[in-house]
Amino acid sequence: MKTFYLYFLCLFCFSILSNNITAQSYASKDRYIGNWQDDDSWEEGNSPGLSVSIGVYDEVTINGNIATDRNDTGNTTHLRMNSGNLVVVDTLIVNGNLILEQDANMSVANAGVLIVYGNLECKNKVDIVGDGKIVVKGSLTMTGKGQGSFISDPPALVFVGGTVKVPADPNYTIFDCTEIPDSLQYTGTNCGYGNWNDFQNSDEDDLFELVTCGGGVDPGSINVDPSLLSVCSGTDIAISGVDVGATYQWYSNTVSSDINDSNWNLISSATSVDFTVSNIDVTTSYFREAQKGGAGCTSSSNVITITVQPTPTPIGVFHE
Repeated sequence: MKTFYLYFLCLFCFSILSNNITAQSYASKDRYIGNWQDDDSWEEGNSPGLSVSIGVYDEVTINGNIATDRNDTGNTTHLRMNSGNLVVVDTLIVNGNLILEQDANMSVANAGVLIVYGNLECKNKVDIVGDGKIVVKGSLTMTGKGQGSFISDPPALVFVGGTVKVPADPNYTIFDCTEIPDSLQYTGTNCGYGNWNDFQNSDEDDLFELVTCGGGVDPGSINVDPSLLSVCSGTDIAISGVDVGATYQWYSNTVSSDINDSNWNLISSATSVDFTVSNIDVTTSYFREAQKGGAGCTSSSNVITITVQPTPTPIGVFHE
């Protein structure tokens, strides 16, 4: 009997210890742009990691613009909530799958934005409240008949690029297309949520560019030695660029330095990070375009203008 009580006491103590270990909430810094795995992104000074295990009543709250890492082989940095609640107040970008395990719930606030480049996978007894914008490039799957929910007022700002698989249950309001009035349906789905065509045709232009271009395109800056901004004809000039891991194309213009001018000429051989101007003979402006992601995902660098000074005309020839 003593052995039984001792065993029970140890088990009870272990249970309390375990609950104390997992009972912890996290909050990202307010108005902060950072990385999920970076400790500096969090008020607590440490990241919750990519596999989050916290108390069932605890939360991970996104108050800034937080993104998970991309790796070298693609968008495969998955985020898994094993327990607790994920609350998106500002912006969360998951460069991979977002997995909500059983009883791990999520809410996206009215001004919140959730972008999932992979799939959104929700296990049994997962409740989602989507008052803000939810964009899933992959598929959305929810399991557990009558034991979970997805609540968002139609027409919801919820867009899914792949397939949607949820139980045929009234707890999944926007996916129950038979209950959505025609005036609140999206064209591509006839439901309260939209597909990729609906997303492309929505008023969320900036958000669409962000999603389709894989997080937006940073063009990187181009630079030149200040002493070479004004040169004599025939000079060679090296223009360096910041490498942002994109595909590059350089352009030149001898008429204007305005990036919106129609006289920019593509330099067919100039597709590297840097560019060298050989034997310049006329004042010319240059910029570099970076492409990263899908077609049309481009961004332009700053413009550099090289001024060519006229060659002085000799006044005369003098002999001794």
